[in-house]
Formats: sequence, structure tokens, C-alpha cells
Amino acid sequence: MEIVHDNNSETKQREAFKPTYFKGSYSDEAWLNRSEDNASDYMRKIADNGAYANFNKFYVQLPHKLYRCLGLTIYEKMILTELVAYMGANSRCFPTQETIALNIGASSKTVSDHLWSLSEKDFIWVDYRNHNNLYFLAANLQDNPYVVLSELTHQFIREKRNFEKLNEKLLLASVKKFIDGGKYAEYATEIQRTYMNSAESGDYSDEPEKVKEIVKRFKKHLETLVK
Repeated sequence: MEIVHDNNSETKQREAFKPTYFKGSYSDEAWLNRSEDNASDYMRKIADNGAYANFNKFYVQLPHKLYRCLGLTIYEKMILTELVAYMGANSRCFPTQETIALNIGASSKTVSDHLWSLSEKDFIWVDYRNHNNLYFLAANLQDNPYVVLSELTHQFIREKRNFEKLNEKLLLASVKKFIDGGKYAEYATEIQRTYMNSAESGDYSDEPEKVKEIVKRFKKHLETLVK
């Protein structure tokens, strides 16, 4: 039997095995190649390819307002991202806490604690039936109190940095102290209570004005951080 070589296929295979490192022309050291692709295209390429193994073939679409949400801990963001990844094209998922812990490099206790806090902050909805947690994303996350306050804070930082030319290091330190100090969460909780009161009474007529009043006070508080 005559073996026919597909030169085009061999060329593609060689291209797939391009070295990750190269030897610098002016030294004996190996240097890491850098990607010239835009990051979005590169993420798709990583998801679709793998020379030696390629099990996780998808990537997460996560809005920056969630990924950069101030008031969420790093573990809360990682766990939220994991849940979105498991949901994919579905509206729910049911990974075990041990699986999430393995994927994010944390303990099961840490995962359990932060799943609870994500629920308390109204980012996820958990169905505890049948001894197996079923996770959903909360509705209207764009109006979640933490997301709203985070977006206002990011806008405040940009305006102060770009137009008032404030010292960026001092500005960010002041904002971080405000967020970590607890007062930031109090504003979020106040908006949460407003939402809950409207839901319990069934009367949403004055909800927008009440939230706007809280937002107004929050923005005034931000201004005090740079005085």
C-alpha cells in the first residue's frame, strides 16, 4: 500500500508545535515568546487548541462590571466566574463545592463561606433541595447594589484621575480604605433593603426615587474621600 503524505497537513502540524520559547540572538538565555494577537481573539484560540491536551474548550464571558466589582472579595469573584463557566448556555449549574475548591485552589470551607456571602449579596440564588446545591445567577445583576456602587466608584476614580489630576496612589488608597471600612457595604445594604421592601409590599412606585436618594448620598460621600 502506498502511503500518501499530506504536506499541507504536516505543515499545519509543525505550525501547531511552534516553540513557546526562543533563544535570544545576543545571549544563551531562552526567552518567552509574546503573543501579538488581540486578547479576545487569543482567548478563543487558547480555548480551541492544545498540542498535548485540550479538555476545557470554552471560555467565560464575564462583564467587566462583575469582574471588577468593588466590594466583592477575590474568592467571591473566582467562585462567581466558576459558576458562570459551569452554566455556559444554561441558566443553572450544580458543581460540588469540592470541585470548585479544586479549580480555584481553595479549601471547601472557603468555597462554602463565599458561596454563602455571594448569596447574601444577591449575586446568586441557591436551591438546596435534594441534598445537592443548584445554583442560579440572580436576576437583574446590572442593578445589584454592589454593582451599582462599584460602577459609580469606578466613574468617580476616572473623573478625579483624568480631569482633576489627583495623585492616583493616594486616591486609590483612600477609595480602598472606604470600601474595606464597612461604610461602603452599608450603602449596598440600604439599597438591598429598599428592593426587598418594594418586593414585600408589591409597590414599586417610589423605589427608583429612594434608590436615587441613596446614590446621591453615596456620591457625596465619595467626594469627601479627596478633601
